[in-house]
Amino acid sequence: MGAPERLRAEQLRAASTAFLRIRPVVVAIGIAANGALLVAGGAPTWQLRAHGITLAIGLAAFVGESIALRRRLVGETWLLVSLLATVAMLGLGCSWTGGLRSPMLPVMSAPIVVALAAFGRDPRARIVLGAGVVAALVLLLAPPLGPEPALAPAMAAVSWAVALALFWLALIGLGDAHVRTAAALDRMRLGAIEEAAARARETEALGARVAHEVRNPLTAIKALVQLVSTAVTGTRDEERLRVALGEIERVERTLSEYLSLARPLTDVVPESVEVADVLAELAAVLEARAADAGVGIEVRSGGGRAFVDPRRLREALLNLGVNAIEAMPNGGTLVLESAAAPDCMRIHVRDDGVGIAPEAAARIGTAFASGRAGGTGLGLALAKSVARMHGGELEVDSAPGRGTTMTMTIPTGGARDGEDPAGR
Repeated sequence: MGAPERLRAEQLRAASTAFLRIRPVVVAIGIAANGALLVAGGAPTWQLRAHGITLAIGLAAFVGESIALRRRLVGETWLLVSLLATVAMLGLGCSWTGGLRSPMLPVMSAPIVVALAAFGRDPRARIVLGAGVVAALVLLLAPPLGPEPALAPAMAAVSWAVALALFWLALIGLGDAHVRTAAALDRMRLGAIEEAAARARETEALGARVAHEVRNPLTAIKALVQLVSTAVTGTRDEERLRVALGEIERVERTLSEYLSLARPLTDVVPESVEVADVLAELAAVLEARAADAGVGIEVRSGGGRAFVDPRRLREALLNLGVNAIEAMPNGGTLVLESAAAPDCMRIHVRDDGVGIAPEAAARIGTAFASGRAGGTGLGLALAKSVARMHGGELEVDSAPGRGTTMTMTIPTGGARDGEDPAGR
């Protein structure tokens, strides 16, 4: 499954989970209202008891499901089983209250509509639709278990209200999920385009640097070989110099070909990642280096997930962490912090080192532009590249003498705090 498909699946699971969490509240109101109408209509005690037990069991299952989903996202199989069980429970409830004449019949359409909205053309949608058809046939062919209530019109009005409320919750949630997916994919596409353009510019600058550093001495070597070859008279030595000149020319051609090409971007493979875990792993990796430099490490994370390529994120943050440690030659504290916002995750790498001058800070993220003597700036360029690959950005807040804070902003892609889109 590609990244767009996985992102869509994650968003749909998040929306379905939100629907199943709120469903018990709507259903409980409908059960209470219809139960009161059954009593007011003088329904037999056995019918009240049978109907009440059936719906109480279903409501208890909904509540238990809602509690379980506070800690996880619903999986597609779970959602399918839940909707099938709902069809069966509502079918039995309709049988207790008049079969096809039951005022509860409108509610039976709710799980079918939710399945069609969630699964679309997937066979799972047809399974739930088929279950609804089977339930309707059973109600048509089998005699009802109970009579139609006296206040059936009022109960039907309540049932329609419950069904419409469930329709609204499901369709609005799933529609929002599609909108969030489209926005996240647009950000990723725009980020990839911008990153490709930036990488092309950086490759051009790197090629110019390589040409300057390699071609000048190569030209001098070639000139010397040519000069020596004019003074050599031995056939064997002349042949050796011709070979040397040929190899120099081959290197020149290879260099020209290299400068004409840009290194391609590797595909991003995003998944839902717990950012706190990434920061804890980063602290463990940097621990020995930081101890040697007299630097302490603090990890501050309130939790939260982001839809990123974990390998690239770790690589980028490692570069930021190493730079921060090297910026504190006299020791200090490295703070790794994450903060979740409604639509993004902000990851801060903060040091209290020497800081960066404003003119150097303006060039942060550009190859061979570094605020540290002897630095290449490639680590920061990589971190900025990773942020942009995911539709985010890398920002710097620094001044000489007061330390530096590097902030990587990554769109969350819809993952919620404490939720696992895989349903584990």
